[in-house]
Amino acid sequence: MSENRSNQQPTQGLLSNEDGSLAAPMFLFVVSIALCLSGKWIWGVALGIGALVIAVCNAAGTIEDKEKHEIRFNVMQAADIFKVMLRWEAKYLFEYQEKKQEDVQVEREGRVIVLAGLGVLVRRYEQGHKTDICALVCQEAVFLAFRRFNKDNEIMIAALSLLSIIGKNEKVRQRVLLEPDTFGLDMPVGVITKALVRAKYIENDEEREMQAAELQRKGFLSLGVLSDKASDLARKVVQEGGVEAALDAIDWFRHHADVVNWALWLIFIVCYEDPSNKIAVIQHHGIPKIIEAMHNCPDRLDVSRHGVAILFDLMREETATCQPNEQIDIWRIRETARSAGLHDVVLEILERYSEASDVVMMGNELLAGTGYTKTTLSPSVQIEELD
Repeated sequence: MSENRSNQQPTQGLLSNEDGSLAAPMFLFVVSIALCLSGKWIWGVALGIGALVIAVCNAAGTIEDKEKHEIRFNVMQAADIFKVMLRWEAKYLFEYQEKKQEDVQVEREGRVIVLAGLGVLVRRYEQGHKTDICALVCQEAVFLAFRRFNKDNEIMIAALSLLSIIGKNEKVRQRVLLEPDTFGLDMPVGVITKALVRAKYIENDEEREMQAAELQRKGFLSLGVLSDKASDLARKVVQEGGVEAALDAIDWFRHHADVVNWALWLIFIVCYEDPSNKIAVIQHHGIPKIIEAMHNCPDRLDVSRHGVAILFDLMREETATCQPNEQIDIWRIRETARSAGLHDVVLEILERYSEASDVVMMGNELLAGTGYTKTTLSPSVQIEELD
């Protein structure tokens, strides 16, 4: 073992090596200064240039493949970045057909290319390149990632991040509806659902657990952005199992406030003034899960706001006015909420967030509509005791 250690070369840096010795570029640079001071300018300058060349080569050798691709992609147009990703996919499919099995080396190469490409596209779009063409190219890149790396949480987080920032673009939304076989919502919902299944098998690995939670958060954010004020897309989210995915995530990541918050936000977005989507929430036992979520995350105003807003919307009288085959029993919903501990949770929220006027208003309405019998509900609202 000692002989092996003595034969190992110290890792080179720019100023010093890992073992503390002077690195070659620094040594040559010091010598070049000495030569210049002694009047030997030609030798000094030549040696200085040599030191700089060696330093640059050493630095290039320490750059990871992902960083190399990011440097390359930073000077490319969005369409050209996607072409690189697309060429890799073609190579991957060719190798797969030839060998009848996945080529590990080609897959690793693709992982680096796709991860770097998605990251650069996110920054490019956020920095102002928000044209329809750029958004559609980004959408192509996102769904390429969904096709080839749907089990890779890191890549899926990057893909969902990009989807969330292009989700308001009307061309992107139209494509989801008009080309469901290629850009359908079944793919992002499937990514979220399968990732949650994998998360349940993670043990004693905090980093992987946090990554799994971040994937859920990004997933619900992207679905919410896509379906916000777009009823057709909101129904698609529900049809593909988006509400079930959100409720399952709330149940599993019950103390992870960011996941809970964005899952509730998605549920509110897709259900607002849409009776058929509200039925999906009720049928999947959403009311007790939402109340439990607010109970588990009491320190987050946004969790309380979204949870109270969903319940307030579900229990409005207008909710019962829908198609004959989609009647909603408001009184049964209210009784379910009461049985799930609505009153205790809402009272705690009103006390904790008394300055949040919207939450106070909706919370008091929930209490009054579900038969709460105390005379004082909050400092700002008095409701008569119900018989």
